[in-house]
Amino acid sequence: MDISTYMKDLIEVWVKGSLVTLDMFFNSLCEISAKIRSHVDIDKVAAFGMSFGGNTALKLTVESDLIKVGANLGGMIRLYAEWDGTINKPFLLMRADNPSAVVRNIVLSLLNTTNDFYLAEIKNCSHVNFTDYNDILAVDENGFLGDIAPNIMEQIMNTLILDFFNKYFKLEKSKHLDADFWKEHIIISNK
Repeated sequence: MDISTYMKDLIEVWVKGSLVTLDMFFNSLCEISAKIRSHVDIDKVAAFGMSFGGNTALKLTVESDLIKVGANLGGMIRLYAEWDGTINKPFLLMRADNPSAVVRNIVLSLLNTTNDFYLAEIKNCSHVNFTDYNDILAVDENGFLGDIAPNIMEQIMNTLILDFFNKYFKLEKSKHLDADFWKEHIIISNK
C-alpha cells in the first residue's frame, strides 16, 4: 500500500536515525557503549514498534542485515510503491481485527515472504488499544479504545510478542502463535 510522500519521507528519517544509532552502538569506541554491548548478542537484534514506529520497524527489518526479526503493533504494511512486498525474515504484525476476511487475504497476498510472517488480529480492539492508554484510561468517554478488556489486551500483546521472539531467538517451540491461543480474542494467520 502506498503512503503519502510526507509519510514516506518521515519513515526514511526514522529508519536512517535508527540505522545511525545502531551503527554508533555497535561500532562506537565509547566505554559506556562497550559495556552495554558486551551484554548484547549481535545475532539477536530485532526491530519493534507501534503504529508508525511499527512501519519503521518493518522497513528496518527488510533493509538492515543487522535486524534478524521484526514486529509491528497496530500498524499496517506500509512502505512505498517501489517495495515489492518481500519480507525475508520472520515478522509479526499485530493489528485490530477487520471483520472482512477479504482484507486479511489482501494483506497476506501482497506479501512475498520468504520466511514466517504472522498476522495476529485482535478482536474488539482499536488502534489505541496497542498503546499505554489501554491501562491509563479508566473511563473511555471519547471511545478511543475497543471493547476488549485492558488486562486481556495487555496479556495478548505480552504473550504473543514474547512467544514470537522466543521462537526465533531462543529457538523454542511456539506455545501460542502456532496454536489456538485465545480464539475468542484473536485470529492468527501465518504465511
